[in-house]
Amino acid sequence: MLLHVIETIAGLSMDEEKAFYTRLQKAAEKHLAKLAGKVKSRKVPCYVDVLFGHRAPEVVRYANKIGADLIVLTAPRLDPDKPAVGWGSLSYKISILSACPVLLVK
Repeated sequence: MLLHVIETIAGLSMDEEKAFYTRLQKAAEKHLAKLAGKVKSRKVPCYVDVLFGHRAPEVVRYANKIGADLIVLTAPRLDPDKPAVGWGSLSYKISILSACPVLLVK
C-alpha cells in the first residue's frame, strides 16, 4: 500500500479551495502511480490511496483500518548536536502513535 496524506489547512475548508486541493490530489496520484509502476514491475501487488487530513493521525488510522503489519517511511537525518529538533518530525510522530512496527529509512 502506497499512501499519501494531503495536510488540510486549518480554517480553510476543502469546499472553499476545491481547485487547490484537487491539484494537490492529482499531483499525489501521479507520483504514487509512478512509484506503483516500479513496484508492480517487480511482480509485487501494489495499491495506492490519497487521503486528506492531519498526516500523522491519518496514517496511523489508515494502518489500523487495513491491519498493516509494518509502516515504512522516510525519516530526516538528525543533527547530533541538536537531536531534539527531530522529535517534531512526521516520522517520529507516526512511530510513537502507531500500534504496528515502523521502519524509518534515511
